Amino acid sequence: MHRCQIPFVVDTLEENPEGSGKLVSRPVVGATVVVENRVKAESVVVYAVENPEESGTVVPTTDSNGRIHGWLKEGSYTIKVTGGTPYIAPTTIAFEALSGRGVEYTNVEAITLTELVKSVQESLVPAGAMFDYGGTVAPAGFLLQDGKGYANTEYPALFAAIEYNFGKPSAGHFNVPDSRGRVKVGTGSGSGLTVRTIGATGGAETVTLSIGELPAHSHGATSSKISINSSTTGVSVQGTTISSDLEALFVMGGPAAPGPEFKTSDSQGERSLWYGTIGYHNHGHGISDPGHAHGVSDPTHTHTSEGGNGSHNNTQPFTVATGIIKF
Repeated sequence: MHRCQIPFVVDTLEENPEGSGKLVSRPVVGATVVVENRVKAESVVVYAVENPEESGTVVPTTDSNGRIHGWLKEGSYTIKVTGGTPYIAPTTIAFEALSGRGVEYTNVEAITLTELVKSVQESLVPAGAMFDYGGTVAPAGFLLQDGKGYANTEYPALFAAIEYNFGKPSAGHFNVPDSRGRVKVGTGSGSGLTVRTIGATGGAETVTLSIGELPAHSHGATSSKISINSSTTGVSVQGTTISSDLEALFVMGGPAAPGPEFKTSDSQGERSLWYGTIGYHNHGHGISDPGHAHGVSDPTHTHTSEGGNGSHNNTQPFTVATGIIKF
């Protein structure tokens, strides 16, 4: 059976110089080439030479001129070409190889520049990929991450990627993520961290601490008088020993007054406690007695109030950008 040479040279359009908007044709070098039989479900052998007596085969690809090398037995074929340098999107060529006449006809499936760009984008940036963007309007091929709902059939590739992970506003519709004012956290659980599921939200810009979240601390207090009731002997108050039942009233604060403040008596006679002994000023003092228990009551004291019961800022330093998602 005669062999027919594969008759195709593969090239593509490339911007040159870059950024000029001018397109030039470039041969695609090193592209992947797959040949399939259009009629029979069988593998196709690509031969190295035309002579049917020789059985050497080759793996088809494109050379430095973009040419596909190889020979085929007569029949109906499709050739699929992709990759290479410059990159070419998947392109299919259908043709008939006829004995004695080479190629009878070809049917090349044309691809426009727009389709080529779209194909390259889809191969490099899959649907559902999310980015930060410096503009306020989503570029071509992207949607804003603003939480809006879209029909499943409007953006099928995006829906296939994210499904209802970020919400389902109604039957047949899905939500895109809403990244406005939020940072992203990876799914799963890092070492020692909380498990996070895709689409979940959390956190707060401000926080008001509860009592349990406050550090241990003390408060200041003021008082106008303290009553001490004691029933024992040997109680020492500021160096003065009281040896009988005592109900003493200590007046704290205010200007000092001359003379004794109060008196008490026991079997030893009457005793006087003077300001000079106890002191007339805001102060602290100790009461020691190795053999008794006593109560201290202060019905007129107050504690100093601290704090404003407000919340504190809980945000990290940030720079704002626009969230976009590939559809």
